[in-house]
Amino acid sequence: MFWRLAPRRQMKSILTWFMESSLKDSPTAKITHRGTINQQNGDDVSFAVSSMLGRRNTQENASAIETELRATDTVGGIIHDVLPGHALFAVFDGHGTGFASTYVSTHLVSTLCKQHDFVMYSKKFFAYVNNPQSKSKKKGNVEKSRAVERGAQDDTVELRTHLEDAIKRTMIELDASMLRKITASRRDQHEKKRSHTSCDIKHEDLYDEFDTGTTAVIVILTPQYIICANLADALCKRRINRSSISVLRRLQGDSRAILQRGDMTVTSLSNDHKPNNKDEAMRIHNAGGMIIGGTIGGRLAVSRGLGDFAFKHTASVLCAADGKNSKIDDYVHTENQMVTSVPEISTLERQADDKFIVIACDGIWDVFSNENCAKLISTIFVEGECSVSLACEEVLDQCYAKGSLDNMTAILIKFRSQDIGSGGGVMKRRRQRLRKG
Repeated sequence: MFWRLAPRRQMKSILTWFMESSLKDSPTAKITHRGTINQQNGDDVSFAVSSMLGRRNTQENASAIETELRATDTVGGIIHDVLPGHALFAVFDGHGTGFASTYVSTHLVSTLCKQHDFVMYSKKFFAYVNNPQSKSKKKGNVEKSRAVERGAQDDTVELRTHLEDAIKRTMIELDASMLRKITASRRDQHEKKRSHTSCDIKHEDLYDEFDTGTTAVIVILTPQYIICANLADALCKRRINRSSISVLRRLQGDSRAILQRGDMTVTSLSNDHKPNNKDEAMRIHNAGGMIIGGTIGGRLAVSRGLGDFAFKHTASVLCAADGKNSKIDDYVHTENQMVTSVPEISTLERQADDKFIVIACDGIWDVFSNENCAKLISTIFVEGECSVSLACEEVLDQCYAKGSLDNMTAILIKFRSQDIGSGGGVMKRRRQRLRKG
C-alpha cells in the first residue's frame, strides 16, 4: 500500500484539500497516517507519518510510504510478487518551491521498481529465500557447513549490491525526468508569453521551477537489512543497542542518519555533506562553482540533491539517464556535478534489539539534537503510549513548542523490541498542556 503527503500547492486530492483547509486555520494542525508491516517471523513493524505546516506560509515537505514493493520487469512486461518483509519510507524537504519534493515523492517507487537491478534483486531474493541452504547450515562435516555459510554470505552481498545500484540509478533517472518536466513547462510558459498579453497571464503561470530542488531521506526495510538513503538536510535516526551494524544509507548534502539500540547510545549513520566540506568543496570548485558563506555561489546551502538544475550541466543529466554518456563532448559525470545526485550508500543488518527508526526533515533537527529526539521518543513509550501515530505527532508538537520555524514531517517506525510502559502517554501530555493554558 502506498501513502504520500505532498506540498499543498501541488496536490488536488480531497485529502490535500482537507489539509489545506486545516492548515490555514492552524499551523499546528497535522496530517497523520499509520500502518503495519507484516513480517514473516511474526514480529510486525508499526509505523506512522505526520506532517505539520508550522511557521511557514506553504508546505514544501512531502513523504512517501510503500509497504508492498514489487519489481516491474518492463522488458518482459512481468510484475513480480510483492517482496515479503520489505517496505520503503521517505521524507522529502523541498526548497524554492514544493515542486521537486512533490515530483520525487510521486515517482520514487515506480522508478525504483522498474530498475533492472531491482528486478534482479527481486528474482534473486525469492531464489535465496527458497534455497534451504540459505536459511541454515546443512548437517555434515565442518568444511561443508562453512562452504554453505560462505555461499549464503556471497548471496546476501550480491543482493545488497543490486539494491544499492538500483537506488543510485533511480536517483539519476528521477533527476532527468524532473528536468524534462520542468523544460516542457518552461516551453509552455514561453508560448503563453508570446500568445497573450501580460494581463492575461496569472503570476503563478509564469513561475519558473528551474531553481527548485529537494533533499530526501529514504529508508528501505528488508527482512535482513535497513537501507537508509539520506539526502541533504533531512535526517534519519535509528535506536538500537550496539554499534556493530550494516544499514544502507544514501547521504546527500547535510543529511544525517542516526542509530540507537537497547543501550540508548545514539550513533550517527551518516556524514554531513556541506558545500564547504573538503570533498564537496573540491567537487564544486572543479565544476566551476564558488563557495560563498558556506553556500554554492551564495545561493544554495546543499551540495547534493535532486533538482537545482541551475547548478548542474543539464545536458549531462539527460545523457546519464539515457545511457548516452559519450554523445556530448563536454559530458560531466553525475558524481562530478556541482550539485550531485549520486548517493553515498552503506548497509546495516537488522537485529533483534532494534527499537525504532526516525526519519525527519530539518524542521525537527533544527531544535532537537539526535540524542534528545531519541530520548523524547523513548520517554513517550515509557509513559505508556502504544500509538506510534500519537508518538510521532508529539515529536512535531514538541518541536513547534521549541520554536522550530520550518515545515515539519516525521516518520516513526517501531520494532517489536521497543517496550511500552504504563501511564497516560501522549493524551495525558496534551491534557496537561491544556490545563497550563
